[in-house]
Amino acid sequence: MRVLEAFGEEVSAQLLQHSIYLNHWYSLRKRIRHVQKEKLELRQEILRLKAEKEQVALRMDGVRARSEKEGHDSKHRLSASNLMHDIDMAVDQGREAADLSSPARKEAELGNLELTISQVAENASSRGPTGGLLHQLQDFNAMLERAATVLESR
Repeated sequence: MRVLEAFGEEVSAQLLQHSIYLNHWYSLRKRIRHVQKEKLELRQEILRLKAEKEQVALRMDGVRARSEKEGHDSKHRLSASNLMHDIDMAVDQGREAADLSSPARKEAELGNLELTISQVAENASSRGPTGGLLHQLQDFNAMLERAATVLESR
């Protein structure tokens, strides 16, 4: 009898212990689901923040590009304004200057002639920004030849 009672108590104790373990298992399982759900929500939040960060970076690039363009335009306007001011000052100084004597006038005309010759030479020579008159004529001739070829093929 005592053995059966001891065996019954031992079975009851182990059953109680297994019930406790089962309760812990259910509560841990519930916490794991909750933590996994929270982990998923945090991952989605991270992805949303990354997308938002990319959008902000794109907007920053746009603003930076606009700012650089406006700065460039501002510098261009400032240099144009300074150039106009210098031209106005030169015109005013030219108007206020006394009439030149005949030798001084000839020297000024020669200086203007030298400037005009250098400009014409630059436009005509291959060293100029357009490649010179010969290069322009060659380009024009090539364009006319292409046009003639297209017209002949029709």
